[in-house]
Amino acid sequence: MARVVVMPPLDDEFFGGRDRLEVEAANLFAAVRELDRLGPGFAEVAQVRATLAVDGVVVPDWSTPLDADSEVILLPRVGGG
Repeated sequence: MARVVVMPPLDDEFFGGRDRLEVEAANLFAAVRELDRLGPGFAEVAQVRATLAVDGVVVPDWSTPLDADSEVILLPRVGGG
């Protein structure tokens, strides 16, 4: 299972304050679906409000495969101008 580290405020907003989760997922798309199952509504906002990193590298391609020992970090997007 991939380990997921959820950074604030997404942990409180969607996962009841849990900042560490585990999901069974072959790629990031599947991970987002599983995270939505654990935190309903997450998938609807994930692309706009979240950035995903796999094993310390930000990954824009959600078809990126995950290994059983992958660590996914769920970061809130930062806006600026």
